[in-house]
Amino acid sequence: MRLTGLFFFRNMITEIDNMKILHILNDGPSDLSKQAIDVQSAENEVKVIELSDENKSYEAIIDDIFSYDRVISW
Repeated sequence: MRLTGLFFFRNMITEIDNMKILHILNDGPSDLSKQAIDVQSAENEVKVIELSDENKSYEAIIDDIFSYDRVISW
C-alpha cells in the first residue's frame, strides 16, 4: 500500500507545479496522510488542518477551502 499511495500522490500533483494543497484531517494524521503531505510539500504549498484540535474557526476553514487549488479530506 505504501508504494501505491506514494505513486498516487506523486502523480496527483504533476499536472501543475506549485499548487496550493489543503489537507483536512478529521481524526488526526495517519501513516498514509503523513506520507502524502511529505511528498506534496516538497514542491507545493501545503497546509494541514486537524479538525480534532479545539478552537477551530470554521469561517477560516471555509475560506481556506475556496482559496486552495486542491482540497483533500482524510
